[in-house]
Amino acid sequence: MLAIGLWWLYGFEDQAESGSEPQTRTPDHAFEDVQLTSLDPLGKLSYKIEAPYMAHFSDDKSMELESPVLLVYREDAPPMHVRSDRAWISNAGKEIILLGAVTIIRPETDAGTTTTIETQDLHLFPDKQIASTEASVLAYNETYRIQGVGGSLHLGDGHFRIHHQAKGAYVP
Repeated sequence: MLAIGLWWLYGFEDQAESGSEPQTRTPDHAFEDVQLTSLDPLGKLSYKIEAPYMAHFSDDKSMELESPVLLVYREDAPPMHVRSDRAWISNAGKEIILLGAVTIIRPETDAGTTTTIETQDLHLFPDKQIASTEASVLAYNETYRIQGVGGSLHLGDGHFRIHHQAKGAYVP
């Protein structure tokens, strides 16, 4: 173990002395027009991701996607549609980070209204049924417009909360 530790440390010293940048990661597989589907423990559809491009990395078994569209299935409600510029998915899909501009379209079950939520860099934890961001947030529909900083979304029931500096307008 000591030899491995010294070899690893020596590699960092060599890199620092040479002034070279660390090498960029190279995917072991790349796919076009992908569709990933996740089922909950009971075998029900949890979410589906579609993207025009996906790269898989063997070093940490993560995936990176370009222009993903995520459909989050909810019980007793239509699915939420989530779009982003890019996405990173951890090994086994325990964490999904939607990078860049993120738009969430949350259809309501009553009165035919739809809420749109716009933010940046959204972290999703599918097993915990939660998504959150620390970035600015704008949520709006036909009757209200609310903005603030930071927010969380419960994926199961669609309940959304703005964390800080919330201000809004309501027009009945």
